[in-house]
Amino acid sequence: MMNDGNPTKAKIKQLIFQMTKKRYLKFLMDEVDQMIKKNPDMIKEKLTPDEIRAVEETWSGLRMPVSVIWHQIYKNLWGSFDPKMVPVSVYRLRVEPFVTDNQINKAYGDKNAHHIFIPDANRPEMILQHVHNRFYGRNMAPLAQSEIESYLKTQSGSFFLKPAVDGNGGRFITPFKMAKGEILVEGKPVSAEALLKPYPQNFLIQRKIIQHELAANIYPHSANTFRVTTIREGHKIRVQSNVMRVGVGGSEIDNTSQGGMVLGIYEGGRIGPRALDKKFKWTDAHPDTGAVFADLPDFHYAGKMEEEAVRLHERFPYADIICWDLVYDENEQVVVIEYNLRGYGVLFQQAFHGPYFGEKTDEWIENLREVWKRAGNQAGYYPSLPKY
Repeated sequence: MMNDGNPTKAKIKQLIFQMTKKRYLKFLMDEVDQMIKKNPDMIKEKLTPDEIRAVEETWSGLRMPVSVIWHQIYKNLWGSFDPKMVPVSVYRLRVEPFVTDNQINKAYGDKNAHHIFIPDANRPEMILQHVHNRFYGRNMAPLAQSEIESYLKTQSGSFFLKPAVDGNGGRFITPFKMAKGEILVEGKPVSAEALLKPYPQNFLIQRKIIQHELAANIYPHSANTFRVTTIREGHKIRVQSNVMRVGVGGSEIDNTSQGGMVLGIYEGGRIGPRALDKKFKWTDAHPDTGAVFADLPDFHYAGKMEEEAVRLHERFPYADIICWDLVYDENEQVVVIEYNLRGYGVLFQQAFHGPYFGEKTDEWIENLREVWKRAGNQAGYYPSLPKY
């Protein structure tokens, strides 16, 4: 059969692959550019030729180019050079697709399914859920859409409205209050229809957690979350790192993308003496409360939170790394706000705790080299990101 000049399926597939690759690389480099614009000092001290060679040797064999810009950023943030720091591009393209089965990732991460995957964990009170075009009230009690307005107006207190699957760094979270039969967003009354309009489907409303006074003393307006990262190596699960996200400027959201800052949490709940703010600059005290980080008492409950994260990770055999967002509440209970299986980042964890995989970095890299050397022969294993 003669070729009519139309591209073959193989060529079309290759073109799509190249377009995906270029878009993803552009996304990663745009992310770097935005970080550097916020804080040019992140690339102030350059890498030496020997350091560049060390990065290239450490991260070779993964079937992808590795930019040394990430190690230059780490060197300036961390204060010293270590080739074992994981480049963000390597983590996104080579680690994330390997440590979590992408085919079930969204189901695992659905906040509307937390009662299924972690039924015995303490979770925020669920007020309203929208699941697959249907509304539910407390305890998944069915609600008609016509009942939503009157139902919400029976509530009182502070709440968060958020997407069930992807909150995109807190960008799509709406804090609001209910008082005297009114829905108040930024202090202004709105209808239930207006409140929910930006969320066409699959969302939820949770009651705001009242946090323990040790966390509230740093900043009282947001529920400051401990991001505990757990990692499975073989059959054993351990805590990889613990950092705390803290709100600023009156915001009720603690995500750094929304202006928050990050503190390092160390053994025994010890708080690091400085935080990284939204501009990736170090600061010794909270800009609103004046809390001096070096003078703060230890979070005596940090170990309890880490133990709970390890316990719950056992429920997720298809996820080898999970980032848990936890709050210790006024009743001294660990509350799971959410857990993250992708897109949780590695920069802040490494800025406070050093190389992401710690003493086992060489073992992880060697394993990754072997995995990606034969990745093309493993059908359906890493389908979402380009392999190049």
